[in-house]
Amino acid sequence: MAGQVKWTHQRANRLWRDWLKGGGLIWSPAYHSFLNVRSFSSRGFTSEVVSRKFGRPFVLFSYAERGAFFVFEARPDVEGLCEQVPLDPQETQRLALELGITHPCYPRTKVPMVMTCDFLILVRTAQGTISVAIDVKDDTGAMAWRTTEKLMITRTYYARRGIRHLILFSKDIPEALVNNLEWIRMAEARPGEILSCKEQLDELAGIMADELASTCFDSRPLDVLCRDFDARHGQRPGRGLRIARILMARRVLSADLLKPTLAEQPLSNFALSPRWPALLEQKAV
Repeated sequence: MAGQVKWTHQRANRLWRDWLKGGGLIWSPAYHSFLNVRSFSSRGFTSEVVSRKFGRPFVLFSYAERGAFFVFEARPDVEGLCEQVPLDPQETQRLALELGITHPCYPRTKVPMVMTCDFLILVRTAQGTISVAIDVKDDTGAMAWRTTEKLMITRTYYARRGIRHLILFSKDIPEALVNNLEWIRMAEARPGEILSCKEQLDELAGIMADELASTCFDSRPLDVLCRDFDARHGQRPGRGLRIARILMARRVLSADLLKPTLAEQPLSNFALSPRWPALLEQKAV
């Protein structure tokens, strides 16, 4: 954590104890990040994104973290997601001694830092659910030796808990995928929209899905079909495209998310799920 805060051993220990009391509810909607938007200088990137799937806001500290969050949120096998998860500071200090690594300290102090892992995810597998710890980095070439040392502490910490620790680089998160996921997730009714609008969106989603069930998925671009939908149902321009995005958010309509600008993609690049009536009832991304 940076800024003008005066760091002491007492302050760091208190933050850790307070988090255990009020925020250490892993996988719960009541969970809160150990770090928040005031934890770093305003010169850096900070973002708070509300997730319908997990029922709470997430605090993210880089564009790479934001992209990773969209990917994790969209994966149906990810059942739990926590960000900025703190590691027990007493244990990380012992591990640093064992590994012969200098433990990270708060800026301009000798106060050991409460280390955090960017994400802890709960993944459903054929053998059951497993936890995976993930740190997100911007660039493989930009990783200094000191960064690698700190990651060694984190990896050893989780290994002793039987949890796999991975490093995800921004280059491995396709930009088109992130853009499409963000575009899709923003289609659902937002807090503050009037109830009648939400009900209308659900009704129109059902109508579009029903029409798609008898539609030829040909070379017409998606936005052409959506403009035709607006005209036939007396909707303002753009409403049909929003409905199509809602269908994608609920996995009623699937697409190749690695393709840029989904609105311009031909219908042949999309498919309607045979389970679409049941999927329409879902309200989360």
